Amino acid sequence: MAKKEKISFPTKFLSNRHYLNEVPVEGKKTPKFNFTIGYYDLYAAQIIRLSNCLTLLSNKFTITEDTFWNANHFEDLAKYIFWTFNQGFLHKLRGGVQTQKLSILQHCHKILTENPIPYGEPIPETADEELKWCYVKLDSLKGEPKFNRMYSFAQENRQAFLLAVEKRMVDLIAPLLTLGTFLLYIEATHQSKTAQKSADAAVAAENETQRSNNISARNYELAEKEFASSEKSSSANFKLSEQSLSSQIKAFKESQHQFTVSSESVLGISDIKVDSSNGGAHLRFLFDISNFKDVPVEILHEQSYSTFSETPPTVKEIKAVFMEGKKLNRGHSPHIYITKGNPYKKTTTNPLLSINKWIELSQGPLYIYTYGFIRYKDLMVNRLRDYWYILQTKPLPNGDIYHDFILNENFYTNEKTRFSY
Repeated sequence: MAKKEKISFPTKFLSNRHYLNEVPVEGKKTPKFNFTIGYYDLYAAQIIRLSNCLTLLSNKFTITEDTFWNANHFEDLAKYIFWTFNQGFLHKLRGGVQTQKLSILQHCHKILTENPIPYGEPIPETADEELKWCYVKLDSLKGEPKFNRMYSFAQENRQAFLLAVEKRMVDLIAPLLTLGTFLLYIEATHQSKTAQKSADAAVAAENETQRSNNISARNYELAEKEFASSEKSSSANFKLSEQSLSSQIKAFKESQHQFTVSSESVLGISDIKVDSSNGGAHLRFLFDISNFKDVPVEILHEQSYSTFSETPPTVKEIKAVFMEGKKLNRGHSPHIYITKGNPYKKTTTNPLLSINKWIELSQGPLYIYTYGFIRYKDLMVNRLRDYWYILQTKPLPNGDIYHDFILNENFYTNEKTRFSY
């Protein structure tokens, strides 16, 4: 919640005149009739339909493919704009990812991970009055379910873009890791050989000194001290070489760990639909279990359920249902493979969900909660992973479907988490 702070009248007047401000994408523009008469939810819906973006600031932002990749603009786009552009523009951005330098992708990745949502908490210490007032407006909008589509759509676009950036970074970094390993080995070998040659030379000098009978005792003593100093220096050089190699190997192992983390398989839900083609006796939920990484997985077991409620089920309640299903041998073991672009088509039904019930839900406080558990094998590392989800769904009076994720997490099966059972 934004901290209450006295904001001057000129700032409030300026910001409220641009309560919701359209950000044109490639020149498109929305009529402002609904904005002028104060129906901001209808204005936001029109902007989203036209595939433009939104901001709470009065600044006149514009988005094109060129300005999006401009580092001078990108930070503002990440911090202050809801990305509600369409799949066509997202496709352009994904294509642009393939042509960007690694330094640009790393910059975008850093900015997005630091700002996973626009107007993130806490309010920046350097925020001016208008930005602080935007947080007050945001608190007001969060209390209106009519704006939930704006939040969810913008977040989906951010996640899809971030995944594309991470995948391209992996593609660019992997060859460098292989080359770096080889160069580290060559450098370490060279340093080790240099240190060994130095030690061999010192030993040879000492032997030559001992064979010489014409050297006085004083000279012999001086030569012996020189050898000791040389041997000590050689030993120190050799230890330094070992320490350098150890540090380089440690850095490489850390890079390998980061590479492994960025390559882990991730499942998620997409393309949510409702089907009434069976004559209306009951409705079916259709959605895709999609694989968002270039890592093939095998679905070993899955369970899913749906219920009507004002509040979502707790993790404890879900675990109890899954345990009961496990005892009664419920669920499904499809043993199918999912790759990127080839999702698992999932259908859920509830005998109580008729068309009449669907209409009733659009007018009351109840939501449909579809929750499930999927155990799958990551075929790259040959380890088991679990995907847990709680999908909150509700028909809207205008015919659209509102949906949000209460839970949407992937993790390794043997990790100790609150989901373990």
